[in-house]
Amino acid sequence: MIYSIWGGAVNNPYGLMQVYADAHFAKNCEYGFKGKQDQISLEIEFSDGSKATKTFYAWFDDIIKNLVEPTKNEGETWTEEQIENYNRIHTKRLDVLAGLEAGVLSRFEAIPLVARSNANINSFKVENGTDTYVTFVGYGGIRESTFNYTDEQWNSFLRAHNNNLTEEYKL
Repeated sequence: MIYSIWGGAVNNPYGLMQVYADAHFAKNCEYGFKGKQDQISLEIEFSDGSKATKTFYAWFDDIIKNLVEPTKNEGETWTEEQIENYNRIHTKRLDVLAGLEAGVLSRFEAIPLVARSNANINSFKVENGTDTYVTFVGYGGIRESTFNYTDEQWNSFLRAHNNNLTEEYKL
């Protein structure tokens, strides 16, 4: 059992599976396979109804090296055939990722107790750059924050409310 899961899935959900599927990487972060990812088979059913069986590591290696969507260059117009090829590869890659995730969970080797999350405290004194959470940026960060009060004004505001803003912060 592990206490927390690995972050980073937002920017590379395929690479995240390295923690569970790569025997050499897992020796640094033991999650129950004990280096046998290249020996444990996993059958994956694809969206088209077909099935295939490979080891955990072979599936991971496949989505990193072989099942990679083609890149469209700026200004390039794709043919219908190129679009269909992209969609076929992308769908298969997602099927493999989902199969790997299900395979890890079904083995009950590494069930996380806690998932990472983000919290933000809103304040009358500070305005975030945005009210909507943006991946990799959060709510705008310090650079985008603005202050509604100077320190002196804020202290006056607090004194006017007897240093108790409980009523002010009710939803």
